[in-house]
Amino acid sequence: MIVWNEARIFGDTPGSLKKCIRTFRYSLYDGAGRPRPMISVLEELGVRDAFDVRATREAADCLANHIAKEYAAYHQVEIELVHEMFCVVIFGLVGLMKVNPQIEDNVLMKVVEQTLRLDMVPIEAEEE
Repeated sequence: MIVWNEARIFGDTPGSLKKCIRTFRYSLYDGAGRPRPMISVLEELGVRDAFDVRATREAADCLANHIAKEYAAYHQVEIELVHEMFCVVIFGLVGLMKVNPQIEDNVLMKVVEQTLRLDMVPIEAEEE
């Protein structure tokens, strides 16, 4: 998540979301759409749920404390419980991808955009 955040282009919400979804998918599935071996190992060890909770908590913390604060400086945030909503979105995306592993990235982007009520109009960087 930190690498994705550092590589984002200021104000490019659509591009940032597209790369975020791609990174999210890549963390769960390989190029052929098969679950990553790590996920199977976690399930076999019986620690998949604990891993999912920790990963979701850490991702939601990063999103709420860094990305959402930057976003709020330039957009109106239309949700009240930002951290909690990120948790719902992350768990929901994992579940949605389990239900439909072939779901397209643009559909996942639309789900996130609608759920978080994102303003997808890019912001122009200020000239210095």
